[in-house]
Order: sequence, then structure tokens, then C-alpha cells
Amino acid sequence: GGSAPIYYLDLASVDQHQTDQAAGNTAMPFETLRNVFVEQIKMCREMLVVASPFYAPLVTNRGWCLFEAVIAKLNDVPISVVTPPSEEGMLRDLIMGDDGHEIMIRVMTTIDSSKAEATVLEDLQNIRAVIETDVDGGYLEVDNIYKKVLRPWVLDLLSTLFKTFAEGSIEAARFATNCGIIMDGVGDYPKAIQ
Repeated sequence: GGSAPIYYLDLASVDQHQTDQAAGNTAMPFETLRNVFVEQIKMCREMLVVASPFYAPLVTNRGWCLFEAVIAKLNDVPISVVTPPSEEGMLRDLIMGDDGHEIMIRVMTTIDSSKAEATVLEDLQNIRAVIETDVDGGYLEVDNIYKKVLRPWVLDLLSTLFKTFAEGSIEAARFATNCGIIMDGVGDYPKAIQ
């Protein structure tokens, strides 16, 4: 039942590095890219963000990724975050360590879109101009958008990983304690006591 999901894959939708042959083999103009991205993102039912590596997701440091997520959020396109299954086990083990909770707190609190990078400097300058002129609150709002996207991902992931422990075990209690520290560390005390 239901219709097949529609995925938005930026590079498959429009090649950011494609040349504009009509303009004499120059890089595709940013406005063309921007318009194409905005229209394609608005048509999506959902945007999928891959948080890899889990301890420092690349998407939080890439100008185009931030731009796409902001466009999705501003156009009410839901955003889901996933982690490759191969990394979930590493995250579980890390959280069980003495200071493992610190990494997830850092992931959820230290996003700084003003330091994002892009392969093409002109693209980055244009993305920054869009953030500075089109996003109420500028970089701080972009950071907040991404934090709001990451928080449910972390909650769901922690819940999933918690279920991998034997019920009532010391390991489950330790993991739950560290999960509480993570949620408290990002200012979500109600989730910390759950």
C-alpha cells in the first residue's frame, strides 16, 4: 500500500560542478543552481540527511548541505537523519565508555554554519549571502535548524541502541545513565529523566 518514496539526491538532480555551455564553458551560475535546488527540494516529500561519521557529521560542515536543509525546513519539507548501520555499533560502544556521552553532546551543540566549507569558493560566498539575507536570524537560525533536525535523530538512535542491551542488565543501566547525561547536556532535561 501507498506510493513509493521520492528521494532527493542533490548530485543526481543537478551537478553543481556542471559547466554552463551556453555561457562559454564557465561554472553553472549560482542562481541557476539555487533555483533548481529550491524547486526540487520543495517537490520532495522528505529530505534524508546521512549523519556520517556520527561523531562529526560532514553535513554540518558543508555549505551546500546546510543550504539544502535550510531550504527544506523553510518550505516545510520534513527532514530525517540516518546513520549507516556500520556506525551504530561503534556509537553504542563509544557511549559505554567513560566520556562517550561528550561526543554526542558536542555533535548536537557545536554546529557553526558560519564556518561551513564548499569546494567552490564562489558557491560558499553565495550560500553565505543567502543565509545572511534570506534567513531570519542568519547563521544562528541555520545552526538552530540543524540542531532541531539532529535532536530527534539522536533520541531515536539512543532508544534503538538501548534496546540492544539485556533488560535490567548493568550495561543497560550504564547506557541509560549516559543517555541521560547526553540529553541533560543538550538542555533537554525531561528527556534525560525518561
